[in-house]
Amino acid sequence: MSGTRKHESSRGPSPLPPGKPAIPPPKPAISPPVGSLKAGVNVPAAPAKPASASTSVHKASAESETCKFSIFTISDTRTIQDDESGKVAIEVLTKFGHSPVDHRIIKNERRLIEAAITGAVAGEAELVVTVGGTGISKKDLTIEAIRPILWKEMPGFGELFRANSAKEIGTAAIMSRALLGVTEKLKLVCALPGSPDGVRLALAGILAYELKHILWELRRYK
Repeated sequence: MSGTRKHESSRGPSPLPPGKPAIPPPKPAISPPVGSLKAGVNVPAAPAKPASASTSVHKASAESETCKFSIFTISDTRTIQDDESGKVAIEVLTKFGHSPVDHRIIKNERRLIEAAITGAVAGEAELVVTVGGTGISKKDLTIEAIRPILWKEMPGFGELFRANSAKEIGTAAIMSRALLGVTEKLKLVCALPGSPDGVRLALAGILAYELKHILWELRRYK
């Protein structure tokens, strides 16, 4: 009897009855986005996946790189005093060793946005971060103002931002046009959404990890 049971158990599970659909395996859990979106300005833990040997060497060389940055919040209603998103941007970048040189509210007009960014990159700012105006409404003109200024766009930033945003807000993430690019004078321009959580995700969760490396790449052949 025991031999029969042993033989039967070795054949594996019995096949499903005809017409019975197979039970799909459980879906893997979606990991939370990098960084904290809810409480304060956290500096998230370093990504778990190790970088390639060459990237590791470059990042080690870039460790001392810092920059001066300007924050422009695009809004018809906000003031410096109640600009929470702009304050988050300053706090995150300062925490990573970079220095603010300007923080302004720019009216939601394309010519004003373009003039402010053009003036900033012609001056001492090496990174200009705009906050707001990255959506798809008629008033969202930040991207249209920035693109003519850029020499090289870095599409991976926007792709990664939308992928991480989807874990928080679902498919609505497709409506964000966040971007990062480089001007001909090798200055960086970054366009972020207007919410504090979006700014925190983009900066503390993505750009802050690579900013020193990006600066090193831009400066290495000067």
